[in-house]
Amino acid sequence: INSIREIKEEIGNLKSSHSGVLEIENSVDDLSSRMDILEERIDSLEDQIEEFSKDTMQMTKQIISKERQRDIEERSRSCNIRLIGIPEKESYENRAEDIIKEIIDENFAELKKGSSLEIVSACRVPSKIDEKRLTPRHILVKFWNSSDKEKIIRASRERREITYQGTRIRLTADLSLDTLDARSKWSNVFKVLLEKGFNPRILYPAKMAFDFRGKTKVFLSIEEFRDYVLHMPTLRELLGNNIP
Repeated sequence: INSIREIKEEIGNLKSSHSGVLEIENSVDDLSSRMDILEERIDSLEDQIEEFSKDTMQMTKQIISKERQRDIEERSRSCNIRLIGIPEKESYENRAEDIIKEIIDENFAELKKGSSLEIVSACRVPSKIDEKRLTPRHILVKFWNSSDKEKIIRASRERREITYQGTRIRLTADLSLDTLDARSKWSNVFKVLLEKGFNPRILYPAKMAFDFRGKTKVFLSIEEFRDYVLHMPTLRELLGNNIP
């Protein structure tokens, strides 16, 4: 009888052990299943990262390509200025070269002492006359070298007012549409910095510069400017809630 009892107890122990083994096996299977799911997710994330990297690389290449194209175009314009607001005669006679010479004599005579200010060409743009156009066409002037152009631009900024035969006109650098668009994005930032006395200015081709703590800060983009302000508590406090 004792032997039978012992056998029954052994059988019970075996069943209990077998149940534990089954639980362990089930846990292992469950863990393995979870690992498989995790591996699938990791593979999926790796694929997404790879795809994202490709998109980022492609976007970077496009930006670089666009900037190179803009740089090439700006270089081709580096010796040019535009004269704006000069009336056209009824005869449509193209006296563009004579006009720029008169403007130089009237406004920048002192510059001729140290330089010939040699003009390569001057013409109205666009070349075709639009009868419906309400404003006179611009005059595009190309100097022999960019330094002469820069002298004219700097002198025009110092004078604040440029005239032709006593009439006020505008004189600007000849910039591409992309550069003009990039500059226009700084308008709100420029206004805020000007109001706060930071002496802002737009540098060629479309960079923002202003004075802070005795130094000139230069930024290539609005995003770069905002990031700088956010990490500069003193400047952020001075600008207050006026950060565009």
